[in-house]
Amino acid sequence: MITEEMMLRTWLLLAVSSLILLFVSAYFNKVTVYRNYNDLGWSLSLTYTPILTYFILGFILQNDAELSAFISETTIGMSIFATGAVITIISIFKIYNNSIRDNNLLLGIFIGTGKIIIAAIISALAISLIRYLFRDDRKLGHVAIFAMLFGIFTWFINTLINGDRMGKVDNYE
Repeated sequence: MITEEMMLRTWLLLAVSSLILLFVSAYFNKVTVYRNYNDLGWSLSLTYTPILTYFILGFILQNDAELSAFISETTIGMSIFATGAVITIISIFKIYNNSIRDNNLLLGIFIGTGKIIIAAIISALAISLIRYLFRDDRKLGHVAIFAMLFGIFTWFINTLINGDRMGKVDNYE
């Protein structure tokens, strides 16, 4: 009998395998993952915009009212939430548009979905690296480990930004 846990593991294995395949394809310059740093920025804005919107709303609200009531009942709350939502929707459009433009339709949809997952992973890794560097019991060895992890992280990102190696760098965004 197939359980939910088995299905979840199957989807997780499929996602990890797809991401590894995407990374290997980018490493050997078979597909364009990120054309340039602007393309990477649009992908990262997909994860950072909702987080930033939440922090802005929380900063304005401070514990004075319920967040959902503030968004639905005040003009400033609606405006900030709508701006964050529009930027997120534009980010999704730009991710898929750039992926399809740099590759073909079928590959572009696959790569666009991978870019969304990669953006979430990059965001989590960046936050973890920064938290690791600024923890309370930091020693010189921790800074050295951070430098090595940051180097690996940078190499990973630079491998995925392969538009120049694929000849896809031009002025359209």
